[in-house]
Amino acid sequence: MAGAGIQPIVGCTLSVDCGDQEHQVRPSGLGGVMQTLPRLVLLAATEAGYRNLLRLNSRAFLDHPGTEPAHIKLSWLEGHADGLIALTGGPDGLFDRAIVSGQPSLLPARADALLRLFGDRLYVELQRHGTADERMVEPALIDLAYAKGIPLVATNEPFFATAEDYEAHDALLCIAEGRLLAETERRHLTAEHRFKTRAEMTALFRDLPEALASTVEIAERASFRPVARKPILPRSRCRGRGRWTRPPSCASAPRTACGAASMPRDRPQLHRGAVSRAARL
Repeated sequence: MAGAGIQPIVGCTLSVDCGDQEHQVRPSGLGGVMQTLPRLVLLAATEAGYRNLLRLNSRAFLDHPGTEPAHIKLSWLEGHADGLIALTGGPDGLFDRAIVSGQPSLLPARADALLRLFGDRLYVELQRHGTADERMVEPALIDLAYAKGIPLVATNEPFFATAEDYEAHDALLCIAEGRLLAETERRHLTAEHRFKTRAEMTALFRDLPEALASTVEIAERASFRPVARKPILPRSRCRGRGRWTRPPSCASAPRTACGAASMPRDRPQLHRGAVSRAARL
């Protein structure tokens, strides 16, 4: 990618429980429920930030009941924010969602918490896809950014390549969420949720040149790239190369009525065999 003049940026979007409000539960579209949480965009600026990103992403999936969607708690960022650049998440972010839900009083505390964690590595996202929510929250976001000294950044969230792809993508959304095109109370995008060129973004945010300048600044700061390395395998208790000890769990595993080993007995053997073969590669 670098040889083609493309600057790769390593990061992810994580749902965040700020602990300051009860979160709504809405249908998932497949008969279940899904808890809605605001999101935060984290980008790795250094190797330390990349390692923190890995830890947080793992905790998002492992450190809560399996019935809950993957997410982190805001307190988990304590001690794990170094080397990370944070963007406030756009329309589904920590600031926008508080405004849309009629709780703007949450903004100062959330902004102070993020500033304490990230300092000058925090940016307030502005997006302009022509939605009513974006138009409603933008003045409050700009006022908050100026009051707290947080830089603005202009971002775009493309879901398809061109405006001509909008109708097809809208149909795919309905299929994925089990909804009908005729329904009004469902997730809607606009034709502006398409990939935009640099010239189009410059024209769209011509009234906020500092938000455009931040996009270049972030690209320069998020210059970390992970290096290729061999697979990291767990340490094993071996009697020589490739020979594994027999753990107590195997000896005590139940057997079926016909005498064949049940799944709990076979699975550890399969895992040990796979790791042993990989270690010899």
